[in-house]
Amino acid sequence: MPRREKLVDDIVDSRPARLILAAWQKSYPVRRPFISAWFALVALYALEKARYTRFVANESKRAWRWETRNSKEWAWWVAVFKGCLVFTTTVLWQLVTPPSISLCILVPAYISWALSEGTWGPFYSPVALACYVMCPLKFVPWAPISFFWTGIF
Repeated sequence: MPRREKLVDDIVDSRPARLILAAWQKSYPVRRPFISAWFALVALYALEKARYTRFVANESKRAWRWETRNSKEWAWWVAVFKGCLVFTTTVLWQLVTPPSISLCILVPAYISWALSEGTWGPFYSPVALACYVMCPLKFVPWAPISFFWTGIF
C-alpha cells in the first residue's frame, strides 16, 4: 500500500476521527431539514435561472428583430415627419409674406437648395412642394406683384 493511502487509513481509523464521524452521523436527523431546504433552494434557483436565461434570450431576439426589421421604417417615418414640418413651415411662411418674388420664391428656393441632397433634390423637397402649392394661390394675375415688398418696388 502506498504511503499516502496508509496515512489516510490511519487518520480515518483513529479514535478522534471515529468520534467526529459518529457525532456527524448522529446529527443527521437535525441536519436533514436544512439539507432538504438547501437542495430545494438550489433547484428553485436553477429553475429561475433557466427561466431568466430564456427571457433574456427572447428579449434580445425581439430587440434584434425590431431593430433589423424596423430601423429603415423608423428612419422613413422620421423623414416623413421632418418633411411635413418643413412643408407646414413653408406654407406658413407663404401665408405671412406679401406676394413678392424674392420673399415667396427666391428665399424658399435657396432654403430648398441648401437642405436638399443630390442634383434634383431642390425640385421635389418639401419646401419646393409647398411653393408649388402656394404660388398659384399667391401670384394671381389681378393682384399686384413686387420683387421685394409690396409698395416698395
